[in-house]
Amino acid sequence: MSKYYKWYEDRSDSGKPTILLTRLQLKGLDEWDFIEGKPIKKWDPKNTGYYEYDGVADDLLCTTMLVHVISERLKRLLESLDLKGVQYLPLRIEKEDGGSRLDDYYVLNVNRKIACLDMHKSDYVLWGDERPDRRPDELRDLRHAVLSLSKIGGARIFRLAEWELHLVVEEGIKEAITREKLTGSCFALLETTE
Repeated sequence: MSKYYKWYEDRSDSGKPTILLTRLQLKGLDEWDFIEGKPIKKWDPKNTGYYEYDGVADDLLCTTMLVHVISERLKRLLESLDLKGVQYLPLRIEKEDGGSRLDDYYVLNVNRKIACLDMHKSDYVLWGDERPDRRPDELRDLRHAVLSLSKIGGARIFRLAEWELHLVVEEGIKEAITREKLTGSCFALLETTE
């Protein structure tokens, strides 16, 4: 049985200061476009991410936004895995004061959303009638995700349709990133049902 993981940035305090992207300057886009599970059709090569303080540049950069910003090394690894439904969009990374710059980073855009949350076994809160601008059956919070394997269909990387903030990868991707000692990634094992 396949195992699936939530993939996110390592925000632990390991004693080493790491670069934190605090702002994106995107022509015609905003950070929410990257959780829609759709291809980005118009990408400006001048799109830029900004950081304030120097530190270690991880392979998966920490951000204050909803995007996965990856290094060339991580991009090459993911490309070697022949993943379907992903885009690697080049992103300029600059220090806010213009003092320095990082080369060869990309926004990882995952173009696939799968509705695979086991709603009977997951722990979540719905919006209900609280906000008229939201559907009453839309998730307001996801406390514990349980995935239904029968709905995943062998996908290796995707966003949860019910909670787009979760970027999900299968075990082989997690193992490859770990084996290559690429930095900045954390993985949380997700419970699954048949």
